[in-house]
Amino acid sequence: MWPVTVPPWLDRAADRLDAPLERATTLGDSGMRLTRYSPLPGYDESIVYRDSNRTLYVPDALGTAPFYTVGAERLACYGVLRLRPPRELFAQFDPDRILVGHGTGVFDDATATLQDALDGARRRFPAALRRHGLTQLRGLVSALW
Repeated sequence: MWPVTVPPWLDRAADRLDAPLERATTLGDSGMRLTRYSPLPGYDESIVYRDSNRTLYVPDALGTAPFYTVGAERLACYGVLRLRPPRELFAQFDPDRILVGHGTGVFDDATATLQDALDGARRRFPAALRRHGLTQLRGLVSALW
């Protein structure tokens, strides 16, 4: 059985796997590096970036699914994360494409789209709360417990 690479900070994921584990912040020689994002107690996520093709992978913090976005947004921060958008975290990346865990990836103007999502996060929070607040609260509670 092949080992599964799990970042050191994702303890809950390791408990759910029935395979040998390898703890690492890179994925072998793939050029993919993992960065920890912990915006709330109990919420840990791994952001993955591959320099060679400038691809950013974001499982939950950003999304394009209808329950993330409002108005003309192409990419948005998840619910309460809009209050403190992770600008510093994403400043280190210059993506050509962004793949998300919820929605379709961003393949055109990815860096500008990411910047717009972060810059407009707080301003668009009230609209997002009205439109998606209950749905996102249920999802967050379900994921944390």
